[in-house]
Amino acid sequence: MTKQKIIQDVRKRLLELSSGIFTDEDLISWADNAQTEISQEFLSQDRIKSITLTFTDGKTDLPSDFLSFYYAENNFKWVNLENFEEDVFSKMLARKENKILVKPNNTSSLVFWYFKKPKSFDLLLDSEEPELPSLLHEGIVLGTILRALEMAQEFELSNLYATKYRVFFETAKKTISHLEERGGTMPIFKDVKLF
Repeated sequence: MTKQKIIQDVRKRLLELSSGIFTDEDLISWADNAQTEISQEFLSQDRIKSITLTFTDGKTDLPSDFLSFYYAENNFKWVNLENFEEDVFSKMLARKENKILVKPNNTSSLVFWYFKKPKSFDLLLDSEEPELPSLLHEGIVLGTILRALEMAQEFELSNLYATKYRVFFETAKKTISHLEERGGTMPIFKDVKLF
């Protein structure tokens, strides 16, 4: 489903045929939030990126496309900020806002692998598909509708879509697990529909 089709589908389900209550910018922003949320839930090996981080005074900038930690050389552990400050491990990494912190803080560099975010929804051309496999596109639609209904304070409908969104995640997990059991991987099965 292309970006344009996703936004059209959202508007159709909201019974809004043109930009009225919600601007395209709002819908695109909420679609991007849903896409990021789905990406965090369904991490895929083809989304792993490696870089060499260079630290100054025990910190460096977080990569702009960082979604989630995967691995760091020399057995550095990824921990939350509280554990980092309590020196739980001798070799640690933690996120603080848009920085990566390292201990020992005299570490000059290390190779770092992470899951990268999909291309931002607002950067997609109308005719482009999101980078997520198509079987997850329905989740983008549901997540966008959920956010729109919450913003409009349509609490009864937003609860209904919150349930649909949760069911989407459960169904997608089962479908992907089933596909993997049969020897496939999520990106290969782009035409599988969940609903």
